[in-house]
Amino acid sequence: MGRFRRGVVWALGLIVLGLTLLFTITVSLTTFVVGMVIILVGRVAAAVDTARLATTGPSWGMVVVAIGGTSGLQGVVQPAGG
Repeated sequence: MGRFRRGVVWALGLIVLGLTLLFTITVSLTTFVVGMVIILVGRVAAAVDTARLATTGPSWGMVVVAIGGTSGLQGVVQPAGG
């Protein structure tokens, strides 16, 4: 898998993990801090994993898919009226 595609997979995985934690954990300061630490460690792991790979350019098809997916998900998460 290329660098760009792995970055997209890491980003989507962390979003899914964050939403899963948001809807499944009980609300308290401890669980909030644990959730934030998990997400921060995940971001660091994604950055390290992506930086280790050889430098290559992303295919334009993957760029268009990623931008389209991001735009579509933003419309779902943040509706036009709010």
